[in-house]
Amino acid sequence: MGVAERTRIKPIIVSLLVLFLVLPNISPSAEGGTECSITCELMHAIEARESVVELEWEGEKFLSQDDFRGPLEEALEGDLYLQASVESVAMELHFDGRRSRLVARFKYRLTDEEQAFVEKWARQALEGILHEGASHAGKVKAIHDHVISILSYDASGKNDNAYRALMTGEATCQGYALLFYEMLRQTELSQQLVAGNDHMWNRVLIDGEWYHVDCTYDDLPHEISYKYFLKTDAEMKSFGRTWSFSDKASISFR
Repeated sequence: MGVAERTRIKPIIVSLLVLFLVLPNISPSAEGGTECSITCELMHAIEARESVVELEWEGEKFLSQDDFRGPLEEALEGDLYLQASVESVAMELHFDGRRSRLVARFKYRLTDEEQAFVEKWARQALEGILHEGASHAGKVKAIHDHVISILSYDASGKNDNAYRALMTGEATCQGYALLFYEMLRQTELSQQLVAGNDHMWNRVLIDGEWYHVDCTYDDLPHEISYKYFLKTDAEMKSFGRTWSFSDKASISFR
C-alpha cells in the first residue's frame, strides 16, 4: 500500500445547531464560571458517552454561536480520542427571562453496544497476549504486534473506527490508531492520539518519556516492521513527521 494511500483520515464532523429563544435587550454577562461550567460539563458528557446533557443557570446571558464554539472546542481540545468519538452535537439555548437552559444532544460514531463490544474484545485479547510480569514496553509491543496481525490497510477509507476494524479486518490509519488506543486503555499506561501529515497514530508514556507508535506504517506485507515503534519525538521528526493533539480543521460548525 502506498504511503499516500495510508495517510487519509475520514473527516470528523461536529454540527453545532443553536436555537435562540431569548427576550430582547439582554446584554452579555460578565459573571465568571458559566463558560467554564459549560466546557467541563460537555467534556464529562462526552467521556461518559451521554446522549443528552441539560445545563441551567440563573441570570441573563446572551449567547451566540461563537459563545458555544469556544467551550465545545475546549472540551475536545487536545484529545483526539474524544474528537474521534463524536459524530455530531446539536445544542439548543432557551431563555425564559430568568433562567437559561442549554440542551446538548450528542451522537457518537459507535453505538453503546458497539463500544461495549470493542471494550470486551480488548479485555479478552489482552488476556491472551499479555504475560504476567511483562514490562511496559513489552505490553506496548504485544498490542502493536496484535493489532498489525489482525488488520490490513483499508484503502476505501470506510473503516475508520475500532468496531469497523474488528468487523472487517481492515482499517484506515485512524482505525489502526483507535484499536491500539482501545487495547492500551485497558492497561495502566498513559497514552495520546496524535495527528499530522493527514495521518493518525499513537503516543505512549513509558518511564516518564513519550514514545510514538505507528501501527499503520509498521504493517508491511507479510511482516511486522518496527521502524515506527517506540520512537522519540526527535526520531519521528527525522522521518519528516509533524503532529498535534487536536484536529480542529476537521470540525465543522453550522
